[in-house]
Amino acid sequence: MKYTIFFLCFLLCFQFSLADITQTTKKRISELEQEIESTQKVLQELKKDKNAQEVIINELERNIYNLKKIIKNLSKQKISNEQELEEIIAHIHQGENNISENKVLLNNIIKNLIHLYVNSIYQNPNCIRNSYINNLQICSNSILTNLDSLYNNYLTQKNISLEKEQNIQNLQHKMRFNQQNCNYVASRKKSEQDELDLLFNLEKDYQNQIDTIKDGITSLENFLQQIKAEKHGREYSFKFEQDIIWPVTGTIIQEFGTIKPTNSKTTIESKGICIQAKVGTPVKSIASGIVAFSGWFESKGNLVIIDHQNGFYSLYGYNEKLVVNKGQRIKQGQVIAYSGSNVIIDENCLYFELRKAGKAVNPMDYLK
Repeated sequence: MKYTIFFLCFLLCFQFSLADITQTTKKRISELEQEIESTQKVLQELKKDKNAQEVIINELERNIYNLKKIIKNLSKQKISNEQELEEIIAHIHQGENNISENKVLLNNIIKNLIHLYVNSIYQNPNCIRNSYINNLQICSNSILTNLDSLYNNYLTQKNISLEKEQNIQNLQHKMRFNQQNCNYVASRKKSEQDELDLLFNLEKDYQNQIDTIKDGITSLENFLQQIKAEKHGREYSFKFEQDIIWPVTGTIIQEFGTIKPTNSKTTIESKGICIQAKVGTPVKSIASGIVAFSGWFESKGNLVIIDHQNGFYSLYGYNEKLVVNKGQRIKQGQVIAYSGSNVIIDENCLYFELRKAGKAVNPMDYLK
């Protein structure tokens, strides 16, 4: 009697302790879910800020494009004005040469006129002498007129040259001003891009936090599942009534346990196996049971979970189509889905996982 009372007390304490652990774990899961919700709100705000930054950067890029276009046009105008200035300077040099030549010619004519005038004083006037004098006077007047015209043309070309030089200076000033604006906008764009990169990094950090919290929730859920399995362990046989069958026929392209992806120095933990199969291959239940879940599940795509009511659960992921509903009773070999593609390893295959008492086990230890 004494031992019976002691055993009942121990069993009661164990149940209370188990209930307390379960309650605490559920409370922690609730807290983690609230933390995920809060972090996701922050993530949404970051995405809004990121979108706003992208709009600003696009506007700055358009401004830089327009400023560069203006600078290019100003550069063309500057080159054109410089070419015109060179032509004007060439004309000025030609005019200066013409003036110099006409000055020399005029000096010679003046000397000849003086010489004729001196000679006319000591000689008798005659028609020939007067004719020479008249011709020389006409020629000198023509040269003087031409000289005045050349000089006026020289002054005109000089003024045009000064105007062109002023235009070139104005164009250079505009080019420097627009280049400074372009540099300023480019600097601002870099600053905005740095802020955008910071937002990207923050978004990545928050997403990593969410993923970490979700992993924590998954671990806690597995812990709860394990506690429930241990609580009802005596009710579970942890045996299948008959040998289980393969869900699909194919080559195993990802094994259970620690694996190292191709071209990677890191390792990952695989809780199941991937069996290669064409898209649309019928997926069969490995044994009889009840559908515990049927729908989309993050990181596993279209997923079916079957409770075999003996302590085992089987999971079938990355399906193209599901054909069973939650709560539906399933027979061994019954088609429950049609296989699809595993986006993580980029292969057409079925992801298959087997859990015993809430813990993933190697399916190859049970498949024949």
